[in-house]
Amino acid sequence: MTPQDLGGLRTDFRQAMREIEQVTAQLRATSRAIESDLAGQLEELRRQRREAEGEYAEQARRGDAGQARKRLQERMDKGETTWRDVLSGRDDHWSAQDVREEVARDARQEVDRLELEDEDFRRTYRQDAVLRRGQQTGEWRP
Repeated sequence: MTPQDLGGLRTDFRQAMREIEQVTAQLRATSRAIESDLAGQLEELRRQRREAEGEYAEQARRGDAGQARKRLQERMDKGETTWRDVLSGRDDHWSAQDVREEVARDARQEVDRLELEDEDFRRTYRQDAVLRRGQQTGEWRP
C-alpha cells in the first residue's frame, strides 16, 4: 500500500467518522424528543388517574357506589386502609372483601368482553394466563 493509498483511506475514514457523529447526534436528538413527549404523556395520564380517583372517591362518599364502597372510602379517608391493602387481600374488613369481589367480577367481565371482541387479545391472554394452585377459572387472587 502506497502513502497515497493510506492518505486516501485516512480521508475516507475521517469522512465516515463525521457521518457517524452526525447520525449519532440526530439519534440522540430524536431520543430526547421522544423521551420528552413520553414524559408529557405520562404526566397527563397521571393527572387523569388522580382526577378519576377523586371523582370515584366522591361518588363513594355520597353512597353512589353502594354501602361497601362507602364504608371502604370512610376507612380510607381515616387512613385505616389503602387500595393496595384492599386489592392484595391484607385488608379483611367486610367492606374490603365486598369491593375486592366487585373489582374481580368487573375485571372478569371486561376480560370476557375483550376475548369475544378481539382475537389477538384472546390468543395472548390464553397463552399468558396461568392459574395458581387452588384457583378456579375466573378467580383472581394475589
